[in-house]
Amino acid sequence: MKDATREAEVAEPEFELSGFFKVTFKRNSADISIGRQSAVNRPQSAMTADREQKIKEFIEKYGQVKVSDLTEVIELSQGRVRDLLRKMVNDGTLEKNGNNRYTYYTLKP
Repeated sequence: MKDATREAEVAEPEFELSGFFKVTFKRNSADISIGRQSAVNRPQSAMTADREQKIKEFIEKYGQVKVSDLTEVIELSQGRVRDLLRKMVNDGTLEKNGNNRYTYYTLKP
């Protein structure tokens, strides 16, 4: 496990044995090897902008997107994806089409 964490360039876990076996994983404060902050320390607006860009690129490629498509693409829960899509509709970036499970989103012309 320690070798794998070193290979992945993440913090090594701490092991403790006191009546039971305990492993503590720590988050890196920054990914020095590629010079960008970890998701833990990135400003929320930067993460949101990245996700919105991924959504735009997906729609440009496929013409439309559904919530279920995005849960896999941007790795968020359906609720968080819906929140993000709602924000983009309110910002005027996307257009909502259909209702309920037949809802899909397109780029606004």
